[in-house]
Amino acid sequence: MTDEHYYSPQELGKKWNVSPGFIRKHFKHERGVLKIGGLWRIPAAVAERVERRSQEAAMPRPTKYVARRTPDGTVVLAPRARSASPSS
Repeated sequence: MTDEHYYSPQELGKKWNVSPGFIRKHFKHERGVLKIGGLWRIPAAVAERVERRSQEAAMPRPTKYVARRTPDGTVVLAPRARSASPSS
């Protein structure tokens, strides 16, 4: 038997500063979560995996496009200009 810690939705919600309902919704289809009737247990490793994935998703990603204003005032998406290599 493993000594891994299991969180209830209430415990994990308190740790993440969100409601137990948010935790249940967030982990509803997550592999590894134990659901027996109304009792939920979330292994610490699963909670860490989901937290890491959520943090990665929140990181801004570079985009190929940037909003530009045309001479008539319309905003359009245009390809981002490639940065020129510094000249010395």
